[in-house]
Amino acid sequence: MDADTAQIVSASVVQYIRDMGISTELLTLMTEAGPSEIIDVPVSTQIRLNVVNNGEGPTVWSVESVPAGIYLKGERQTSRGMNKFILGCVPRQGILLQVLYDSERRGQEIIKTFTEHSLFINHDQIPITNILLG
Repeated sequence: MDADTAQIVSASVVQYIRDMGISTELLTLMTEAGPSEIIDVPVSTQIRLNVVNNGEGPTVWSVESVPAGIYLKGERQTSRGMNKFILGCVPRQGILLQVLYDSERRGQEIIKTFTEHSLFINHDQIPITNILLG
């Protein structure tokens, strides 16, 4: 392959990797293999480079507003559907935490069997069962 063609192919591969949301560091790993070699990339590296994600996309954070006030929303697409985390300040009511997720048509089972709820922040578990509104 001539240099011009190699440059075009490399640019296409880099763009494809970026479009998939994967770190272009993967290309560096790919170039370390010889023509008849295969590199076994450790799972921890695959996770760090976003090659694999255990069925969860990146969380997209935004600050949004409604007539009642403003709120922080985290939204993530998973293999089970869209999940949302909403934290807002409601005037004269306090802080509101709302978690929305796709229950995969198991809503009644979840309501009946999931009786303990916790919020995890930086690997710290905070029980919230006693402050649930519904």
